[in-house]
Amino acid sequence: MKKAVQFQHAVKAALFMVGLFGFSFGALAQATSFDDCSSFYRIKGPTSASCQSSQFYKVENTATGQEINKFFLWTVKDPSGVTTLPTGSSLYLNFNKAGAWEIKATGNIGAGIGQCVDHTITVYVSGTSLPQPAAINGNLNQCSYNANYSYSVTPVAGAASYTWSVPAPWYIVHPANGLLTPSLTGNYTSVTVRSPSSGTRTGNITVRANGSAGGCASPSSSIYRTMVLGKRYPNILGPSQIGRFAATSWTVGGTGITNVSWTVPNGWTIESVSSTHVFARNNGNSGWVDLSYQTCGETVYRGIYVTVSGSGGPFMLRGQEEALDNDFERDLTLYPNPAQDQVTLKSNSPIASVQIVDPTGREIKTWTVEDTEVSLDIADLKPGTYFVRSQDINGSPSVRSLIVE
Repeated sequence: MKKAVQFQHAVKAALFMVGLFGFSFGALAQATSFDDCSSFYRIKGPTSASCQSSQFYKVENTATGQEINKFFLWTVKDPSGVTTLPTGSSLYLNFNKAGAWEIKATGNIGAGIGQCVDHTITVYVSGTSLPQPAAINGNLNQCSYNANYSYSVTPVAGAASYTWSVPAPWYIVHPANGLLTPSLTGNYTSVTVRSPSSGTRTGNITVRANGSAGGCASPSSSIYRTMVLGKRYPNILGPSQIGRFAATSWTVGGTGITNVSWTVPNGWTIESVSSTHVFARNNGNSGWVDLSYQTCGETVYRGIYVTVSGSGGPFMLRGQEEALDNDFERDLTLYPNPAQDQVTLKSNSPIASVQIVDPTGREIKTWTVEDTEVSLDIADLKPGTYFVRSQDINGSPSVRSLIVE
């Protein structure tokens, strides 16, 4: 009988202990429910820092600013995604990488709702910017379709890699597998670019220098170089009629042309000149403003006949693949071309005058005629490109390019 009573007392005691511990666990669970922690306590410390600096972080009461000297779990994630889990009442952290760091503190402060911390801050760590590459070396003109062209930069001190990019339909040829890609990052100070398969277009290849992964150096700013696909044939832009003794500018637009040369009529004064413009003062006489340039190895000539007020003279344009819009121009035929000793000029309307002009605008030969067909002796001309200028009896102009072999 005594054993039965003792057993009942033991059971009651066990049930009491279970209830007691159950209540304690419930209270602890309630106190450490981090859903209720965010508004009572927070991390105290700077949210911006310089790379390689060290900063101090603690937990404080949100309302009073009082620092809490309790044991917390800290979660630190650096800009490259590496996470560490230090513990303690405070955190002393060295920022050895530029970028955004994430710091989180969790822990129990006391009994009751809200007596805990679960707070995260982001710290932005500034680094040093790498200098940008000096220049991209490589072709401005891409004269072949679906071809490879090389571009390079001088190595940048402190750079661990470079990021190259090109716009579609250009591609970079991956140096490891030969695949075509619009961008490439790696330790590449030079890349191979595949040109488009057709068309004429302009695009920019860009590159920037990158610091070591997770280091203090931020990427440099990007630089670019223009790529021009296909041949270009820009014309002279500027007035065809000007006042006597006026200083006037003529320009050539577009990219992709080289070896640009300007000439003006005899007696005019060139006041400034560059690859894109000529600024000249006339002497009262009309004449040709001439331009020559190269596009993908082909020499192209352009010219505009400028009439000075009071001096007379027709308005004419000349140049490769360029024509004047009149019946005489459309009906005129020049053959053979290329030629060696003689060339024939033929038209439906009578031809009044003919001149052969060299690429500088200088008249080499002149004929006065009144016929629909004229044979021109060119045996004494040196091989090269010339222009045959002519007018019919009505004053309509025409220009044809002539190749002398």
